[in-house]
Amino acid sequence: MEIKNAKIILDKFYTKRIKLLLQKSKDYAQSKDCLQNFKDVAIICKTLNIDSSTPEGIALIYVVLKLDRLSNLLFKKKDVPVNESIEDTINDMQNYIDLFRLTLYEKNKGGNNEEKGSW
Repeated sequence: MEIKNAKIILDKFYTKRIKLLLQKSKDYAQSKDCLQNFKDVAIICKTLNIDSSTPEGIALIYVVLKLDRLSNLLFKKKDVPVNESIEDTINDMQNYIDLFRLTLYEKNKGGNNEEKGSW
């Protein structure tokens, strides 16, 4: 492929990505700072001492991300969500909680006291 053709194709990809980024930013970032949701989640994760070097820590970060999004949709956003509904966000958060539970289950090899839920 010639470089000029590659540039044309890559420019189209970039244009699509930027359009998606701008659309989604309306649902995620509620301030003029397009990085505010990352900053908020970082503060929450630091406050909760979430260890990002573990699978369970990463799963919790995803839960926090969805919680931040839900908070934005419920309390800060005045428009109807464009890309993901409140119900979608709740379902995603519940799925991430289930995945978090699985990381704990795997870490503890299912635990010997699985029936008691003590793992």
